[in-house]
This record gives sequence, C-alpha cells and structure tokens, in this order.
Amino acid sequence: MSAGNPWRELVGITAELGDDELRVLVRIAERLKGGMRTYDELHIAIDRREFRKTEARQEIEDALVYLACAWLKDQGEGQ
Repeated sequence: MSAGNPWRELVGITAELGDDELRVLVRIAERLKGGMRTYDELHIAIDRREFRKTEARQEIEDALVYLACAWLKDQGEGQ
C-alpha cells in the first residue's frame, strides 16, 4: 500500500476483484465500521493497543471458540 490517496487505491483494487472477493471486503469494512462506533475512528499511529501481541491473539482465540461452538451445534451436540 502506498502513501497516496486510499480511496483511489481502493477503487483501483476493487475494480479488479470478483463478487466473492468484494463480499469479503464488505464484511471487513462492516467490522471496521462497528469498531468506529465502539472505539471511535481508527488512528493507527497513536493507537495504544498491542495489535500484534494481544489484540490479534485474543480475536483468533474468540473465533476458535465460536467456530467450535458452531461445529458442535451443527453436530447436534451441546443440546
């Protein structure tokens, strides 16, 4: 990613993507929008969270729990 205009970059990249790739980006954008509502606008340079060490690990751990619960539910377990 360059230091140029992020909107221009986004438009250029998305113009080459298929529908499913766009759906993935929309989903990520929805998560970012939700984060804005919760935490305010993201300012990476001054954000004090430890994205690599703590935040990402905790999010992955949460995702594993949710996936395991969904799998058990689909298998008819945990009822």
